[in-house]
Amino acid sequence: MGGFLNDKLRGEGVYKWKSGQIYSGSWKDNKRNGYGNLILANGDNYVGGFKDDKKNGEGIYEWKSGLHSGDRYEGSYKSDRKDGKGVYIFKDGMKYSGQFSEGFTAGSGTITYQDGRVIEEIWDRYEQIGQEFLSTLEDQSVSIFQLI
Repeated sequence: MGGFLNDKLRGEGVYKWKSGQIYSGSWKDNKRNGYGNLILANGDNYVGGFKDDKKNGEGIYEWKSGLHSGDRYEGSYKSDRKDGKGVYIFKDGMKYSGQFSEGFTAGSGTITYQDGRVIEEIWDRYEQIGQEFLSTLEDQSVSIFQLI
């Protein structure tokens, strides 16, 4: 159970802000550190690692409101941003699986559409710079690569 050390939150505990945001998990020096569950005032939810009050390590973020409502990200975080390997699942079922850097898609990644089409892409901060169409159409494999 959590407590205080030198007048700072430490250990396991739950904190609720006036805004309605709730954090349940590990604390160190008044900051979220370790594993925890953060529910934002708008209903968005993050479960995973924290370091110095920021999302860090592996985690799952689910959007419950706004433009991204219904979307989900599962993967690595660094300093509150998607960073490393991750999977972004859109509410319509489309899925991007690949690399992220400082919150942006970066490097290679694969998009899988609801109808089964698969496209491998190369990204630089949300800008697509290359594409390879990989799919199976009537039992015939198709592979086309192009730089954009």
